[in-house]
Amino acid sequence: YLNRVFKRAFRLSIPDYLVQLRMEEACRFIKEHPFVLIKEIAEHVGYADPFYFSKVFKQHTGYSPSDYKNKAE
Repeated sequence: YLNRVFKRAFRLSIPDYLVQLRMEEACRFIKEHPFVLIKEIAEHVGYADPFYFSKVFKQHTGYSPSDYKNKAE
């Protein structure tokens, strides 16, 4: 029930909203700390698997984390 109410209000499911927040934080963190490893960025935003983080990051931003880091510099 909560997910339906949330989805009506925000037009996103709770899991999708959490992914969006994590990816926004990852982008911010990459810009502020460009020399941090992808593994550390993944852990910072709550992903234990850096490969899965990279996949989700690319789906969300259109860039791999490495490309995003190079673009941000």
